[in-house]
Amino acid sequence: MAALVRRIYLVLIPLLVGLMFLHNVLDLRLKVRRRRENVPGAAPSVEEPRAMYLNERIQHLLLAISFLMLIVTGFALKFPEAFWARPIVTWESRWPLRAWLHRAAAGVLIGTAFYHVIYLGVSRPGRRHWMQLWPRRRDLGEILGAIRQYLGGSLVRLSTYNYIQKAEYWALVWGTVVMAATGFVLWFNDFSLRYLPRWAIDLATTIHYYEAILAGLAVLVWHCYWVIFDPDHYPMDWLWWTGTSEAHGKQVEVPAE
Repeated sequence: MAALVRRIYLVLIPLLVGLMFLHNVLDLRLKVRRRRENVPGAAPSVEEPRAMYLNERIQHLLLAISFLMLIVTGFALKFPEAFWARPIVTWESRWPLRAWLHRAAAGVLIGTAFYHVIYLGVSRPGRRHWMQLWPRRRDLGEILGAIRQYLGGSLVRLSTYNYIQKAEYWALVWGTVVMAATGFVLWFNDFSLRYLPRWAIDLATTIHYYEAILAGLAVLVWHCYWVIFDPDHYPMDWLWWTGTSEAHGKQVEVPAE
């Protein structure tokens, strides 16, 4: 079973990351060309700038810190000789520093997930944002419209919360559930060895490793483009810090939460 899942990931990861990269290259090419030619109405590419409430920015900050720590400490186990891993694994003979940091970051990530669920339960504005991230029929039309514009069609004005943000959000939800479930199997190994068959532990190990690779590449290729290299926001979309998103001079104020 683990070998089959490994083969699936070895096909899935290059396919998904390759499509992300192709999509972003086409988007960058289109926006650079339109600005170079000074095409009217070239920006912004969305209906309205987005906003983030303070609670949402705190959740994002906790998520970013824990995710980066999990990536570094997780892959340090696989690549202990790498220069970035040595400061962490050097202490392994005396203290399991890498394992402590990894589990602490996992705790922060899972805690942030519960924080997010509670926030959605008590915050009406937060639920309104969440409802805007639900997949809708319009998303398919916007995807097809985006493809047409990348192939030379007319410019498409996307929803404020469009397929780009929705893909990120729901991939994050899926990844958190999968990584938490498989991580617990590996974390509480005594319990797992006692009550789970060996194939289940091997399967959890395989999924945890390759899902981490997919998540890391997705953040690097997809998320980093839209918050850093996207010409609508370059050199940085400060939404995560200020709560407001700018698109060529147009800014929205964050309403009271």
